[in-house]
Amino acid sequence: MTAPPTKLRLALEDAKEKLRDSIHTHSSSESTPVPQASPKPKRKAQSKLNTLLGKSEVEDGRLSLFQRVGVSQRPTYDL
Repeated sequence: MTAPPTKLRLALEDAKEKLRDSIHTHSSSESTPVPQASPKPKRKAQSKLNTLLGKSEVEDGRLSLFQRVGVSQRPTYDL
């Protein structure tokens, strides 16, 4: 029986291989990339998955709070 740290390391290595294979097959199956209207701002990669994939920067696709909640107009306050 293998020790738990060894099992974890083996599972992580297996996951890395599967991700690389799936990314490789996905990127080779794309024929033409879709042109983007404007470049999105990038931010430092913080997730463990992006770190495992070797990405140092990712696109900042987060919406503002008002866009996520669906507020049509920002609130105003009378002072």
